[in-house]
Amino acid sequence: MLKLFDAMRTEFQHFVEEDRHRTMVISCSDTDIAYPLKVLRDVEASNPYDVYMIFCDNFTDPHAFADVVMERIREEHAIAVEWQIKDGRVPLGDLPESLFDPERPPIERMAEAVDTVRAWFPPEGDNRLVWVLAPMEIKNADTWSQWGQQLTAHFQDASWLRLMFRSSAKLAKLVEKGADNKIPAWVKQPNVRVYGCDFGPETIDQSLADQAEDPEEPEENRMNATLMMAIKDTGYNRKDAAESKFMELLAYGQRTENHAMQAMSMMGMGDLNRRNNDLDQACYWYECAVPPSIESKQTFTMFLVVKNLAETYFAQKRYPEAEEAYLQAARLAQAHQESESFARMIDGNARSRAKQKNMTGAVDRWDSAALICREFEHTDFLKEVLKELKKGYEQLGNREAANQVAAEMATLKAGGSA
Repeated sequence: MLKLFDAMRTEFQHFVEEDRHRTMVISCSDTDIAYPLKVLRDVEASNPYDVYMIFCDNFTDPHAFADVVMERIREEHAIAVEWQIKDGRVPLGDLPESLFDPERPPIERMAEAVDTVRAWFPPEGDNRLVWVLAPMEIKNADTWSQWGQQLTAHFQDASWLRLMFRSSAKLAKLVEKGADNKIPAWVKQPNVRVYGCDFGPETIDQSLADQAEDPEEPEENRMNATLMMAIKDTGYNRKDAAESKFMELLAYGQRTENHAMQAMSMMGMGDLNRRNNDLDQACYWYECAVPPSIESKQTFTMFLVVKNLAETYFAQKRYPEAEEAYLQAARLAQAHQESESFARMIDGNARSRAKQKNMTGAVDRWDSAALICREFEHTDFLKEVLKELKKGYEQLGNREAANQVAAEMATLKAGGSA
């Protein structure tokens, strides 16, 4: 995975810094667009000289998209003016009203917006403007492609501008196949670069395998890639492959005194055995993972280990141990500020108490879980908790409390708030 991101980062940096291409078309799916956007933010953060304007709102029609972009520019302008005033500088002038004229063609408004932001730069500088139009979703691909064509043509001589324009995932495949008759003419221009972003399962698997086996990679990076592969093997229940990787990771963790890796590999062995219904072995590995997780001082790792241990105790019908483990997991979730996980662990503690015929204690815990869900608006889980809370009150013979919970459940079902 790291190599995929490093390669993408290098591509983006070269595109911005070199003058070989003025437009880059990022070809990727709706599912994958978040990855290049994240890398672009990283590139922006590492480059204090160039100005990045990144717009990723959904594209439904040109007028609506132009309206959204102009509002984003209004926000950026207001922030810049406020900062300049606080810093004792002369603030930027007002934005042209023509930017917000809905009667103008959207592409004209977009072109004027680029020129307007460019005018914010100091005249003596050589700063570049990187204008990124990368909607998370594109509803009208043909109209969107026309925008790319028109903007590229309008700014073809602007050496200070880099246009980055998102397109569908199939474009890169068409370019790779040389299907010229299916590729828009403007994309084939010499100043346009098509870059395909593929984060499909096969690509990720191959990238992880390459990183894990690359002798030039630092050992820590290779082991992190191996861990991700082991987790994926577990997900597909490739038992032998997963076990081999987890044992390799455990040996590495012990040799380097990496307590977090020791805990993750042991927990991985627990997950693998639990997936294969060997609860005794799963419990053994989770219990082994507790000490190194504590040594790692990583709260979330500790939480995951103890949570899995609690669930395994419960599945084994070891309810006293499950009750205590769920309580410890709840405390760790609270420390990590994971409110829904906190509520779910309190619910587990309540279920463990109920299995031990301690319905009074169970109701007390379910009531606490309900309070957490109300405070943090975890409505879906609140409905589950209230169902158990109502049953608990009924078993205790408290009809009044049961009726109050039933009324709250009815309000939630009708779409109201608790």
